[in-house]
Amino acid sequence: MVYQIVLNLVYASMFLKLKVLWSIPCSILISCLSLFIALTLIDHNLYSDARDPYGIMTAIVYNAILPILFWEIIFQIKKYFNNRRLKSDIDNALEESLN
Repeated sequence: MVYQIVLNLVYASMFLKLKVLWSIPCSILISCLSLFIALTLIDHNLYSDARDPYGIMTAIVYNAILPILFWEIIFQIKKYFNNRRLKSDIDNALEESLN
């Protein structure tokens, strides 16, 4: 789990350009959520032991699918708030130019 937290930190700082204050909690949260959801899926017998005896599907879900999904959610949230801030800055500039 530690290596996934480190990879998430690198991903957050390099690709999403999140600040350290946001990238550390996001990477820890994503790693924990990914592990919890992957293990929950396995416990509900969605992947039976006969088809996944070595936990390969668990590893794929935990390391690939869920973190990508969670990072996309964080990216969309960041994009939404940046657009709101940009629109409010534009509105403020227009009001100041009219006055």
